[in-house]
Amino acid sequence: MLKQYLYNLSFLFTFIIITFISFLPNYNHLPDIASFSDYLNHFTAFFVLSFLFHKAYNAQNQQIFLYLFIYGCSIEIIQYFLPNRVFGLDDILVDSLGIFVYILLAQRFPFCKL
Repeated sequence: MLKQYLYNLSFLFTFIIITFISFLPNYNHLPDIASFSDYLNHFTAFFVLSFLFHKAYNAQNQQIFLYLFIYGCSIEIIQYFLPNRVFGLDDILVDSLGIFVYILLAQRFPFCKL
C-alpha cells in the first residue's frame, strides 16, 4: 500500500515538474545539467513518466502510450502559443520514443517488479 502511494506521489511530482519546466519562458536559464541535450531531456522525461505511470496506475501499454502521447502533444501545442517557446514535431517524436522504449523494456525484462 505504501509502495503504491509512493509511486502515485512520484508520478504526480514528476508530472508537475516536467509541466513546469515545459512552460518556462526562457529555457536557457536552467542549470547546465538540465540543458545538456533537449532530445535527451525529452527522452528521459517520458521514459521516467512511463515507468511511474505504469507503476502508479497499473496501466496497460496502450494506456501508457496513449495518455503520455497526448500529454506530450498538449505540451507542444501550448508551447506554440507561448513567447520564447516553439512547437516541435521532433520533440513529440523523441517523447514517443521514450515511451516506446520503456514499453519494450518492460515487456522484455521483468524489472518492473520493483
